[in-house]
Amino acid sequence: MNINDLKSKAAAGSVAAQATLGMCYLNGIEVPVDYAEAYRLLSKASECGATRATLSLAEMFYRGYGTEQNTEEAIRLYVIAATKGEFVAQIELARIYSTGVAIPRNLVLAEKWYAAAAAQAGRVTNCEELTEAQAFLASI
Repeated sequence: MNINDLKSKAAAGSVAAQATLGMCYLNGIEVPVDYAEAYRLLSKASECGATRATLSLAEMFYRGYGTEQNTEEAIRLYVIAATKGEFVAQIELARIYSTGVAIPRNLVLAEKWYAAAAAQAGRVTNCEELTEAQAFLASI
């Protein structure tokens, strides 16, 4: 699907197209980076339950892309996505809690989210993040 088709479908209300196009604007894929448009589209898709859109919004808040950095809001959004089984959200939450960079360190929550990610070993391919989760769990 080309970018113009994606724009048309997003304008017509397709949640999948809104999420995909929002991620395109967030990452500059076939369109210039536009954080305001990414936020608009990802918010719409997230409100309709699109987990990847919620994950991308969390990243915007956590990294301060086009908005003030807001770790609390990022965590709230990561939890929504992670609870729905989004592997990357589980890893990001585990990292946030294990390092305690922007919030107090919480190894209990880090273990919870690393365990959730590690439980997906049959669903996700062997990757660096899966190895990270398994190593953390083995170290406690």
